[in-house]
Amino acid sequence: MANASADNLIERILSEARDTAAHILAEAEKQCNDIRSEQEKRIAQNAESLSKTRAIQVKEILDGAETRARLEGQKEALADKRDLLDKAFASAYEALCNQSSEELSQLFASVLKKEAEKGDMVFAAEKDKATVEKAVKMSGADVIMADECASCERGFILRGKSYEKNCSLKAVLDVLRDSEETKVAEILFSKQ
Repeated sequence: MANASADNLIERILSEARDTAAHILAEAEKQCNDIRSEQEKRIAQNAESLSKTRAIQVKEILDGAETRARLEGQKEALADKRDLLDKAFASAYEALCNQSSEELSQLFASVLKKEAEKGDMVFAAEKDKATVEKAVKMSGADVIMADECASCERGFILRGKSYEKNCSLKAVLDVLRDSEETKVAEILFSKQ
């Protein structure tokens, strides 16, 4: 009987140990599940946060690329417009150079009336020597025709005692371009 009582005692100790072990195991599983649940929640939060950050960064990259592309396009369009303006004024210069001697004399006479002062020396471009001489007579300006030619392609140079005025066709057109370029651009590029 003592054996039976010892067996009962052992059985009871083992049963309590099994119950305690089951309780500890259940508690450990609960803690593991809680930790797993908490980690999954953090992972989901991190994934959401990273997804938002990624979306923001992608949008910033795309917006930046779009802005750069738009600016590059505007820069190219502006360069094309500048090129067209340059061609328009080059064409105007060519047309000016191709005017008749009479028309050029009138133009040069008006420039002389406006720019010449008494005693100025007039140095004509080689191509326009006769035209400038005629313009001097037409203008009535009290100037002296120089024997040597100006270094400009077309038109003339006025030299006073302390100054030199470039009255070449290029210089006249450059002054005109400075004052009229905006109007010319509006005509060329207005959206009708």
